[in-house]
Amino acid sequence: MPQVELFKNSAYSERKGLLSNVNVIVNYLENEEDIFLFIDKWFTISNNLNKNIIFYLDTEIANYNIKHLENISIIQCLPILLLENENNRNECTIIDSLQSLENNYLHNKEDNIFKTLENILFKNEIFIFDVLQNENCKNYFIEKIMKNENIVKVFHFAVFDISYLGGFTNCKNILCTYEIVKKFIPFHILQIDCFKLNKLVEYFISYNRHELVNNNFDSLIDILTCDNKLEMQQSDWAVRPLSLQQLEYSCKDVIGLIFLHLNEMKILCDNQNIYYKNKYFTHLKTVQYNNLFYKDEVNQPTTVNNQKENGEDIDQLDRELKEISNEFKILESKYNNLNERLKKVMLTKEMKETKHFKLISSKRNFTSIPLLDLVESVIELQNNNNTSVDNLKKTNLNDIKINVTKEMRKIFDENGLNDVVNYEKYMHQSTLHYLQNKK
Repeated sequence: MPQVELFKNSAYSERKGLLSNVNVIVNYLENEEDIFLFIDKWFTISNNLNKNIIFYLDTEIANYNIKHLENISIIQCLPILLLENENNRNECTIIDSLQSLENNYLHNKEDNIFKTLENILFKNEIFIFDVLQNENCKNYFIEKIMKNENIVKVFHFAVFDISYLGGFTNCKNILCTYEIVKKFIPFHILQIDCFKLNKLVEYFISYNRHELVNNNFDSLIDILTCDNKLEMQQSDWAVRPLSLQQLEYSCKDVIGLIFLHLNEMKILCDNQNIYYKNKYFTHLKTVQYNNLFYKDEVNQPTTVNNQKENGEDIDQLDRELKEISNEFKILESKYNNLNERLKKVMLTKEMKETKHFKLISSKRNFTSIPLLDLVESVIELQNNNNTSVDNLKKTNLNDIKINVTKEMRKIFDENGLNDVVNYEKYMHQSTLHYLQNKK
């Protein structure tokens, strides 16, 4: 589907030399009037219910290591305006926008992901807002964009950026690429255990390396692979003017964010992964409606009748689980055995790490109070406050529950407490479900 081009004839000044080897316009805005004009335009567009808007966002923080002096230096933003699919209208703004993203850019599963990214950069523009000395611009951005329920905002590790942009209680419709890959794409689909943005981008470049054959994406790959990331992160974002290297790095981050999100959505939109897509979309509904509007749907159990709706085939699940169960048992046994042996050797030789593993030691504190001492303390509290047991039950002391094990019941019974304590009154039951191989 075609995409609306906004700011095609932009009056904003392009910072010369930024990402000149890739066909993308970068606008550096430091004037309050220009920043307000940008925000007002997108706020107006967001009120058009026939459009979906996704903002890809990142921030750089000045004085990050100086407590109470840290502040946003710049906000990097790449807004995408998506034409909505009228036949796929949803009551959840986030899901509407993600489905529009799929329909606009990911509808053909055979499309080259690098070409898709190139297409997005060609049709859209990057904006860098310099807000270090302008609290009004930052607050206006928070009020009109971050709090706007009609605009979806995408970050990587959103909890960090959002803490400087109004907080989660105020910001609406936030997506986090870190959360997607960590919680909703399982390891057997994506074999990665480091969730930093640059590591994930590097992984997906390799993951899609077959798409690089006979294609010239060298300039794009150069942007996606940031060699001086640590240096730029630790650079002084409070100094003005910002260096060309700092501004290029800030642009690369938001481009890497788009690349990561496209890859995540491409995986989730694969028909083989429909279960994980549904699980993620249910989570998004829960977040947007605070567990109220979609409460029944979220808690709805999976039954034979709604199997098809949930994208599940019970026969296929049964067959696949059976096929890997023996292999899993063998690997689990081997892993646990090697784990214990290596740990034992490292402890014996007082080694902290090997080529592939670190030995992590953690101490856990726990408090063990004899029951009679606890009872004595409660009686003493009762006497000191000259109060009754009934009054104590009205305090939060009554919220403390002690789980009684079979061994504890045996000791109670041996000491005659079985005639005093009404076990049935406090009995609770839980059900544990597990699968067992049929003989």
